[in-house]
Amino acid sequence: MAKELRFADKASQSMIKRAAETGIDTVWDRYEAMQPQCGFGVLGICCKNCSMGPCRIDPFGDGPQVGVCGANADTIAAEVAGSMSIFFDVELIYCIDKEGVLRSKEKIDTVISKITRKSYQEYIRTRIISDGMIPKLHNAFRALDRGVKQIHIIHFNALERFNTNEMAGTTITES
Repeated sequence: MAKELRFADKASQSMIKRAAETGIDTVWDRYEAMQPQCGFGVLGICCKNCSMGPCRIDPFGDGPQVGVCGANADTIAAEVAGSMSIFFDVELIYCIDKEGVLRSKEKIDTVISKITRKSYQEYIRTRIISDGMIPKLHNAFRALDRGVKQIHIIHFNALERFNTNEMAGTTITES
């Protein structure tokens, strides 16, 4: 627990201690794991999602996968796409190790071709979509809210044929 937290009120100290006992990472744990922070990040001029950066998220290795504020690579991609959509027609592509969002984790041929906000809620309710796909889709709908036209979730090997008629995967749209 960060040194500064010894001055927090007793209820906060109790909550932070309980989080540590149960293995729940807090903003302070992530902050400590990413020390030392650079001077630009401390000043808040390098990260546009929050002022707690630099996140130093490592999408290709064993380093941190979540920034101090809780953002991951999907969050950052959605934020950048949303910012670009002010000036351009933007489509966001998430590349994953599956063919798209699957109806069944065990069956690779069960790709859901289109997910709307309404169907997303139903898939969550029926647990067709669960675990790590929920935050990815939450970020996708956040990007739609910020003006991104569509979001595609495809296998990383399918990126080279994305603009052809052979495009597969899952498309996230408003309706």
